Amino acid sequence: MTEKIKIWAKKRRYTVLVADRYSLNEFRMKIKNSEFPGTLMTRDLFNTNNEFREMLENLKDIDTFSSVILVAIPRPAHRLRFQTFKNSIETIIPPTYVNYRKLNTDILLDIMKFMEVNKKVFRIFDSYLKTLAVHTGLSQFGRNNITYNDKYGSYFQLVGIGLLEEIEGFSPSASQPKNQLDQCYRCSACLNHCPTNAIRNDRFLINAHKCLSNLNIKPGTINKLSKIEPGYFCIVGCLDCQEICPANKGKLRWEDIPVEFSFKETETILSGNDAHGYELWCNKMNAFELSTSYGIVARNLRYIINQQINQA
Repeated sequence: MTEKIKIWAKKRRYTVLVADRYSLNEFRMKIKNSEFPGTLMTRDLFNTNNEFREMLENLKDIDTFSSVILVAIPRPAHRLRFQTFKNSIETIIPPTYVNYRKLNTDILLDIMKFMEVNKKVFRIFDSYLKTLAVHTGLSQFGRNNITYNDKYGSYFQLVGIGLLEEIEGFSPSASQPKNQLDQCYRCSACLNHCPTNAIRNDRFLINAHKCLSNLNIKPGTINKLSKIEPGYFCIVGCLDCQEICPANKGKLRWEDIPVEFSFKETETILSGNDAHGYELWCNKMNAFELSTSYGIVARNLRYIINQQINQA
């Protein structure tokens, strides 16, 4: 089965790894001992961090599977246009925000068909993907706490597939996995470029409460973004630290979403009439599922357009 998985990935130009039972057990112990690769995590910090406490409490999810297939799939950033009374504004959707769940399902169905197995053998595995990928050598943490793959930089989506039976593990790299990118110790590009100063010099775990990608996917006001410099066009998430990163040079691909919102349609979204705006958004964006709610997208769009009007 292992060789067939490699053939499947090679045909599709994906990077793939299989974590066997030994690797999963080793990972489980690292989590329990708060030895988090790439985060320079301490026990005191762990005790005050809800995300990592939840990881520890949910370790039973890993116990369900005997092996896990991890797949790194290159993803592009997308451009989405909105017509205003003055001009057309091109907004940005970073990689992985478009059709995230659909890709998980598509990959599961594709590998099951190729391997000629049924759903009882392969299931979606979506716990601890980033940390497990680093532990097993599929990727490494950057200073911005985003994972990087040698082939795709940070512009990829991780898909996990759990197996109820154990198969032989393998890694795309013959060398010992490294938790962090070596060049991060000699580089401060993202640290200096982060618009909200969320990236730290003393550890590879960012201040998530400051991170723009975290702030603009949460409900509420967007006042904390008031210090963002003109030219910020991400309708969700942020690309600043990734675009400036030397490890990503030449690796970002762009695709246009073949949908444009007319001036009238843009006004409907900006008006705050969520019922009409939601219906409009769903009708036009049905084939491009965003992993963020319409209300969040509408709020962020209002901010971007108002920012451009105020700067005019």
